[in-house]
Parts: sequence; structure tokens; C-alpha cells
Amino acid sequence: MPESNRFFHWLYRLLAIAGLVLILVIGVVLARTFLGISAWRDRQAVEVPKQDSSGKPVMEKLRFTGLETIAGRGTRMVRVEAEAPGRGNSLSSGYGGAPTRNLVFIDEGFGKARWLFADNHRHIDGIRKLCACESGDRADEPVVAIYLQVRGVDTNNDGRIDEDDHVVPALVQPDGSGYRPLMPAVEDVLDTVVADDGGSLGILVQKEDSLLYREYSTADGTMRAERELSRLGGN
Repeated sequence: MPESNRFFHWLYRLLAIAGLVLILVIGVVLARTFLGISAWRDRQAVEVPKQDSSGKPVMEKLRFTGLETIAGRGTRMVRVEAEAPGRGNSLSSGYGGAPTRNLVFIDEGFGKARWLFADNHRHIDGIRKLCACESGDRADEPVVAIYLQVRGVDTNNDGRIDEDDHVVPALVQPDGSGYRPLMPAVEDVLDTVVADDGGSLGILVQKEDSLLYREYSTADGTMRAERELSRLGGN
């Protein structure tokens, strides 16, 4: 074999070996990273008793995070993360973190601790403290209501409840009482806006083949206005 051919032959073999080593190193780093995230979240979790669908007592792993003050009321709010059915046994869901499954409201002093829901299967996001201010979410203004988006049914039949399911916009009082769904489940919530005086909440939603704007009272959740802005899908 000519010297030049022999040189390139060994060069290609060395490059192939180097490529395999690089792939192995990347795989080990990624595995250790994700295992580290999972272990960290599990260390932050606590186990509480509950009953499964058949009534059998089991332990549920929860993580309490995001302790917040509800301005003007002295109430504290805690977000509860729980294992998502169908996603394995870890609270970790990657760098984005596990979803909020419940909220706990703690009264000032020796008051009560109030759980928003009796179980932890729902997917809760879009949590927003509404106040009488232009931005709608400033800590120095009294909170008049708390807005949240709740998914409680597996509407796409993929075996889990997550951000891909239909959503119910809802309001709850600043102390965690008076939970009120504002409408039946819709495909998506596109945007929200709060009036300057905090008295009303505007919501832009997709409901089936319609783009709708609806306005609600933040005091009692009653609808004040509704307008269809467009039909979707060429209908």
C-alpha cells in the first residue's frame, strides 16, 4: 500500500474513533445533567397520603415552591407541583420545571391554610394577580382577584393533562376562596388585559372556529361583554 494511502487510512480511523469518543462524552454529560435535575427536585419533594382511583391508599410526591404575598390582604400563596400521570416517577420535566398542579393560600397570623382543589391532577398556568394598576401585576397595589388557566380534562386523549389540552379561564378571590370558572373549556387563551381600575378583565380566546373577546367583572366573575372578532379556518 502506498505511503500516502496508508496515512489517510489511519487518519480516517483516528477521526472515526475520535467521533465515537465525542458522542460518548456528550451522552454521559447529558445523562448526568438530567439525573442531577431529577435528584435535586426529588430532594425538594415531600410525600403525602392520598387515594388512587380505586380507593387504595398511596403516597403522592409533591413539591411546594414559589411562596408569594398577596398584596393588600396579608395572604400568602404557595404553588404545588406534583408528578404528572404518564410522565414517569420524577417531578422533573426538564429545564422548564414541573407544572403547577394546585395552589395553597395561607391566612395571616393563625388563620387557615386553604387548598384551591381537593386533588392535584390539574394543570394550572397563566397565574396572574390582578390589581387596580395599569400593568395588572404590581406587588405594591392591592390585589382584587387572581386569574388562572386550568386544564382538568384530557381533551386530546393522550393519557395526560398538560398544556395541550383545552383550558378553562377562572378567577379566585385573593384569599383563595370563591373559585369561579369564567367559561367552559376553550381551545386556547390568546391574551388578557385588566382595566386601569381593576374592575374588569378582558380575555381573547379561541373557541372552536371563532376568535372571541370577552370581558368579565373581577368582583364576581360575571360576563359584561362578548364580541366575535373573526371566524377561523375559512368558515
